Amino acid sequence: MEKRRSEMRKITASLAMVAILAVTGMAEAGGYTVTNLGSGGAYAINSKGQIVGSNANGYAVLFSNGTATDLGWYNNTLGTGTNFIKTTMTINNSNQVVGTSYNSGVYSALLFDNGTVTNLGANLGNNSWATSINDLGQVVGKANGMATLYSNGTVTTLGTLGGTKGKADCITNSGQIVGASSTIGDTEQHATLWNNGTVTDLGTLGGTHSTAYNINDAGQAVGYSTISGDITHHAALYSNGTVTDLGTLGGSNSVANIINNKGQVVGNFTTADGSTTHAALWSNGTAIDLNSLVNAASGWVLLSANDINDSGQIVGNGIFNGQKEAFLLTPTPIPAAAWLMGSGLIGLLGFRRKQNNL
Repeated sequence: MEKRRSEMRKITASLAMVAILAVTGMAEAGGYTVTNLGSGGAYAINSKGQIVGSNANGYAVLFSNGTATDLGWYNNTLGTGTNFIKTTMTINNSNQVVGTSYNSGVYSALLFDNGTVTNLGANLGNNSWATSINDLGQVVGKANGMATLYSNGTVTTLGTLGGTKGKADCITNSGQIVGASSTIGDTEQHATLWNNGTVTDLGTLGGTHSTAYNINDAGQAVGYSTISGDITHHAALYSNGTVTDLGTLGGSNSVANIINNKGQVVGNFTTADGSTTHAALWSNGTAIDLNSLVNAASGWVLLSANDINDSGQIVGNGIFNGQKEAFLLTPTPIPAAAWLMGSGLIGLLGFRRKQNNL
């Protein structure tokens, strides 16, 4: 009898561990609730759940605690004409926002900080872009065709892989920067890492063109790369000197926009018939169409996932009842008890108990 009880305890413990592992995995893809952020776009979300995007007129907007605040970037003093924000907006955890404004043929890198708008590219000629800001207030982007770092009032031009062109797309709190730069002769553009004065070629998936849009604190970067022949491009992960093809979910092209500190990646891919794009999540080695994780009756078609924070919240753009709208996805993990019931593990545990009573 005692032997049977001992065996039962081992079986129960094993099944419990299986259940925990299964629920943990399912929680990452248990589904999402969708919040409609209105007409325009949603481009970035910080760890506090604050979101930056644009309204229907293309003007910069901050979404925080259910309130949308017009950042007013089009009222700055860059000159006459209508200014609008480009889609390279990001927000750090100090509520500082960067992006790019357009005015009468001029692109200008801008910083929004507590109601003040600063033209970061005021002394850099006609065109500058701001693409990322870390929690230290350091900003990266592009100016005069070269990757650029804006820090403490100083503008630094970053190096290239031998060519004359570059762009910086993301900077971490430790100062690692990723983007892309051209090789000798400017015939190829490769994903690039700038770290402590060293410029590193992150490689390609066999083609001549690649870029890295984002990097997490572990040094994992994501973006896309053309494959051999340069006809199509695939979402790519750059890690420890290796370039990994993340796949296309059946379409011809895909791109990875962001990787969070849990290794979750979001982006988009072209559908198999090539008619549109769908938002994608890559998690634990699996590629998922995010449309499969929201209520099919919601009225949404999720086109692109632009950012994901470490809580798993995702922002992007889609179609809601035929209209272009911005969205926020909030994870809704499957409760453990519900998963156990659905999986039949509760029944299996009960069967084992009955066996023990024979």
